[in-house]
Amino acid sequence: MPRDAFPAFVINLDGSSERLMQARAQFAGLGRDVTRVPAVDGRRFTAPDVPDYDEAATLRYMGRQMLGGELGCYLSHLRAAEMVLATGARAGFVFEDDALVPAHLFPVAEAAADWLDTQGRSDWRLLNLGYAPGFAWTPLTALGHGGREFELCAAHYFPMGAFALLWSRKGAEEFLNIARTIRAPVDNTLRHWLCRAGGGYGFRPHLGWVRTEGSDISGNAARRDHGRSALYGLKKQRRLWSDKLHALAARRREARKG
Repeated sequence: MPRDAFPAFVINLDGSSERLMQARAQFAGLGRDVTRVPAVDGRRFTAPDVPDYDEAATLRYMGRQMLGGELGCYLSHLRAAEMVLATGARAGFVFEDDALVPAHLFPVAEAAADWLDTQGRSDWRLLNLGYAPGFAWTPLTALGHGGREFELCAAHYFPMGAFALLWSRKGAEEFLNIARTIRAPVDNTLRHWLCRAGGGYGFRPHLGWVRTEGSDISGNAARRDHGRSALYGLKKQRRLWSDKLHALAARRREARKG
């Protein structure tokens, strides 16, 4: 492993041994060590099983209840952030075990962290490596590896999806402080927070990929109609536009700095 490399973690359920073997094989092929984060299996959870889950607040904000798998995914990401901090490193990678990690991901992401730290952006919180910003972003610099270029962007409207992340120490600490009460799935929580606090970044094109069969931990398949309120559509639009308006304001502030 490179001497100054950031630690890497992979979230994996106890019963998903094949996923873990695949993950370890791909990291070994890249010359990187990876530490397993035992995932919280929430697929059979109900609201009383998770004392920190505020279902009333979730219904107000999301317009629906959370699935057990979403609760488990959220708790797993909290556990991963704690493990990043426990290393003492200034940053750390967190992957879900369905992540596909190409050879350029580690060097480009670590170069991005170094660039941010040396360009007056040392308060960065989180890099989304798996999904590109698609709305309200600011291009910052191009980073290359293996003949390819990737544009590092300030992601004012932070991308959904959390299968490949790079946490700064500051970001992981703040996440653990703001996210103890559960009111939304983890990717909605990250977007809501970073649209307002700033410090979220991404790449165009994105650095990583995800297996088509999806994550074992999140339980996405049954989400569509689960516990929806009669005002689900209205609450969803209110949530989306609130985040977008904060993101647009952040982009205007970024433009004034330039």
